[in-house]
Amino acid sequence: MNRVSTNDVKLEDYSEIVPERIFTEINHTANSLKGLRVVHVNATFNGGSVNEILKSLTPLMRDVGIDARWYTLTPGESFYSVCNKLQHALRSENFKLNESDIDLYLANNKKAANTLSSMGVTADVWLFHDFQVLPMLSYMNPCLGLWVCHDGVTELNNGIKDLLLPHMMNYRVIVSSLPKYFTHHHNPCETVIIPPAIDPLLPRHSAISMRKAKEILSDLGIDSNRPVIGHISHFDNWDNLRYIIDAYRIARRKIRGLQLALTDTSNARENQESQGVLAILNQYAGDDPDIYVFSDHGAIGEKEINALQGGVDVIIQHPAHAGFDLRITEAMWKERPVIGGNCDGIRFQIRDGIVGFVVDDVTTCARKIIALLKDPAFAAVIGSAARESVRKKYLMPRLLRDYLKLFSRLTNGQDKVLAGTDPSSRKEIANV
Repeated sequence: MNRVSTNDVKLEDYSEIVPERIFTEINHTANSLKGLRVVHVNATFNGGSVNEILKSLTPLMRDVGIDARWYTLTPGESFYSVCNKLQHALRSENFKLNESDIDLYLANNKKAANTLSSMGVTADVWLFHDFQVLPMLSYMNPCLGLWVCHDGVTELNNGIKDLLLPHMMNYRVIVSSLPKYFTHHHNPCETVIIPPAIDPLLPRHSAISMRKAKEILSDLGIDSNRPVIGHISHFDNWDNLRYIIDAYRIARRKIRGLQLALTDTSNARENQESQGVLAILNQYAGDDPDIYVFSDHGAIGEKEINALQGGVDVIIQHPAHAGFDLRITEAMWKERPVIGGNCDGIRFQIRDGIVGFVVDDVTTCARKIIALLKDPAFAAVIGSAARESVRKKYLMPRLLRDYLKLFSRLTNGQDKVLAGTDPSSRKEIANV
């Protein structure tokens, strides 16, 4: 196990950004939690939205008086290969974990739990993030454990359910980003809805002028004098990217000179799945000179992602998963009008027609692209409303407040939900 070091983050640094009521609630709740020992555990430090969150959330907890620490696993490639198979199996009956996969998955979690014990790591509240480390609590002495499910899974297929549910039974609370996680009483305990958040103080989210953004786009080869739509994601599914290319091809019949920029936030060179998706994507894009595919992390860093999110005219996100999409939140914060596919996570983030658009099909997506590009004033209104929505709901201090309120309830004798509660009697609580 590795303890992760983080930079200092001060709550006061957000004072000009986040609504004042959030600060008031944080300070009121934190006063009764001084010295509370909290440990976050997740699978890896390198990349991913969970790591982006914990890099800011952990030091923010410390800043308000919580003794917060963050640990990551140090397993080999075989464990990550099994976890990748697990991610696929969570969404489809077509993917299975064999007996050796399951043994390896559980053995790594048991080893990690034993390592924490041998290191003398203790806590009043443990938070285990995502499926990779879900079983860890089963191998620890009885303690207050919260499982935080960031993954966009609303159903569990039978094989995976049989594997995971016994381990969920050890948790006091499941923290989910969406109300529809584990429907049909799959939850063995209480579910608390706490949506994720972005840190507006990170370099990737720093204010950038449109002029500067256009300069960076020009450096990347994009013609900044012509309209451009963009998509930024981890390239892990073929169909969503084909959908976006199809929408672009329809829209350019009406929008002369339209360009499309597709950006991969994973390291495709080190990810076999992303390499395969990238190859198919390039084949589907063909020789169209107005489709730009960016996947080289040597050329696309934080500055370029910031410019791509803030400098394109419209952002399209059509994730294959149903979960909360932080890339949408980032684009909304940069006042870009966002068009999203009709799934649970996007409907949760976007009020259709007010802070963005939710569409069901390629043709409707193309029509929204055309409408926004033909009416820049309308696009600006949508973008402004999108940023205000993020300011109120999806910035890091709000996430801190929600966790503090949950800790206060669980540690001050107000919690009435016990591990092992009958699933049919579980509670689902939103807006902690």
